[in-house]
Amino acid sequence: VEGSTLELSRAALHLRRAHFVNDEDLEWLDLGERVVAFRRGSGAGCVVNFGPEEVPLPDGDLLLASTPLNTPTLPPNTAAWMVF
Repeated sequence: VEGSTLELSRAALHLRRAHFVNDEDLEWLDLGERVVAFRRGSGAGCVVNFGPEEVPLPDGDLLLASTPLNTPTLPPNTAAWMVF
């Protein structure tokens, strides 16, 4: 989603209602030392890169990213919401 923080927030809230409701299962994923990632029982999840280098995204369908993504990697200081 390109544009404002408001547009990103609205898109994320829409995804939350569509993919993250009534899904109590949670699995933390080890994708690197400076990456926080989880997947819900539905397969929807989030990957956040806090490190200084790009990291590979897991295989799956990208739903939303906090910055435009042109490669299958996640840049530093970026979050991606996915189904994987």
